[in-house]
Amino acid sequence: MVDVFCNPRLLTNIRDAKRTLTLYCNVGKSIISKKGDLKGYGTVMYYPDGIVNILSLHNVQKKHNVQKKHKVTVEQINTVTINTDL
Repeated sequence: MVDVFCNPRLLTNIRDAKRTLTLYCNVGKSIISKKGDLKGYGTVMYYPDGIVNILSLHNVQKKHNVQKKHKVTVEQINTVTINTDL
């Protein structure tokens, strides 16, 4: 499971990663060689050519209490909120 961010404004301490990540998607293969720190979450891979920030649900569940809804609206799909006060 992997977390990948493309928005550098959300990250601090962007740096070279000791290990690269090969990411396969609909446009082919990308090699990710940077990582950064996401406040309140931890380290994520940084890929400035990406088009979306991705948090693995598996990784989020390790760090935060996640409540799943069985019926989800289109508006809820576009927004994820992590409540760190639980």
